[in-house]
Amino acid sequence: MELEGARYWVAVFGETATVKNSRAAGRATLSRGSVRQDIRLIEVPESERVPMLRARSARGTGPMVQPYFGATPQSSDAQFAAIAPKHTVFKLEPA
Repeated sequence: MELEGARYWVAVFGETATVKNSRAAGRATLSRGSVRQDIRLIEVPESERVPMLRARSARGTGPMVQPYFGATPQSSDAQFAAIAPKHTVFKLEPA
C-alpha cells in the first residue's frame, strides 16, 4: 500500500507466522510476475500506525478481512489506535 510517497505492508490478519518471520528477518522479497525486489522491513511503532490503518481500511476490507480488522473508514482515530497493537505495519524500503 502507498501513502504519502512511502510503501507499507499492513498485516490485516494480525500477528501471523508471516509477520513474525518477517520481523525476525527484517527483510523480504516482493515478487510480481518475473519482477523481484528485495526490501527492508521497518516496523512502524503502534503510536504512528493510525494513518496507515485508516488508508488500508479505505481500500476496502471485504467480508473475509473485516472480522479481523475491526475498523471501517468511518471509524475514529481512537478506534484505529485501539486496533493498532493487533495489526503490525511495516514500512517497505529498498534493500
